[in-house]
Amino acid sequence: MILCVCGSPRGRASVSFALLEKLNVGKKTTVCLPLEKPPAGSEAKIPSGGEAKIPAGGEAKIPAGGAAVLSFPLYFDGLPSALLAALDDLPAECEYLYALVNCGFFEGAQTLPAFEILKDFCRKTGRYFSGGMGIGAGPLLRSPLSEKIHPQSSALRDLEVFSAAVAARKDFGVRLYSPRIPRRLYILCAHFSFRLRARRLRL
Repeated sequence: MILCVCGSPRGRASVSFALLEKLNVGKKTTVCLPLEKPPAGSEAKIPSGGEAKIPAGGEAKIPAGGAAVLSFPLYFDGLPSALLAALDDLPAECEYLYALVNCGFFEGAQTLPAFEILKDFCRKTGRYFSGGMGIGAGPLLRSPLSEKIHPQSSALRDLEVFSAAVAARKDFGVRLYSPRIPRRLYILCAHFSFRLRARRLRL
């Protein structure tokens, strides 16, 4: 049994959750950390977030020597606060820790500080940090063009290799990914998306 934790505030509507859904690791249990309630009078809607906290090892039926996969977006060069706080709840049975980190930056290298945080966490808790994928231009992974934007050695295709490493508790290393499109084009697409969203919200 593999424990998969989605640490995105967008829950099941996020790229982070979509990446976990693509993992082929056999039996797995997926937990989405909840969002905080929106301010009074806000029209913001909270997507279904699943469990309120990371379940204990026995509840999730995780055997000793188990593994956990954390999937989350990069927030201020680190982990989202809800995920950071929930690390204390990570079952002791999850001795191997993997991560899928996506970010809005073009370069996958921007995710490296988050991996350093997880490495430090594993050192202090006696776990094995077994690597992960740092994916730049994360929002593109939900685009219909994602298969064409990423080459054969892309994040989407390497998810199979990553899944095999998790299932076998093998070290994957930290691998970084950026899309095969001009950086300027990505920025233009991002600006267009922001303006379209602002128009929908009448801003």
